[in-house]
Amino acid sequence: MYGNGIKMKNQVISNIDKIKSVDAVPRDKLASRSRRFIAASIDILIYVVIFLTLNKVLFGNNLVSAYSLERLYLAISAFFIYFLCNYKFLIKGQTIGEKILRIRIVTTQNKIPSLFNVFIIRHILFVCVVFLIDYLNYYFLHITLLNYICLINYLLIFGKKKRCLHDYLAHTMVLYEL
Repeated sequence: MYGNGIKMKNQVISNIDKIKSVDAVPRDKLASRSRRFIAASIDILIYVVIFLTLNKVLFGNNLVSAYSLERLYLAISAFFIYFLCNYKFLIKGQTIGEKILRIRIVTTQNKIPSLFNVFIIRHILFVCVVFLIDYLNYYFLHITLLNYICLINYLLIFGKKKRCLHDYLAHTMVLYEL
């Protein structure tokens, strides 16, 4: 199995070797916004099912309240299970949703991103920072910046490079699977 991953990684890299930088990526190689949206929706649905299943098992019919430690532990546990479900795909620069839609994440240097880049920076770090800001604002400023940060994140995809804020932070882009 390990050898197949290396072979696949080399094939993907060799197929996009001609692309020298993110600015040089032909627009037809960048994954469409609709495919990215559908892939993200599939991944969110998987996470929500995991979260709600854990909530049901641990707390019965009571949904834990927002901004509680129980909710934080539940979210972290669900994210860990989500990671385990996606591990096989993440090491190849994809999530389950991206695999289904035949798109993949590559670095701006056209390499398969490390697991750290794909999962830690693109997913965990971004989500944790957004929720921390939201949590602090809820208790101290009584406003919710989470919506604005998420809006900015997703509005950036309408640029010609089709990259969201989390793509810029992780130095990644999303291409059609070759």
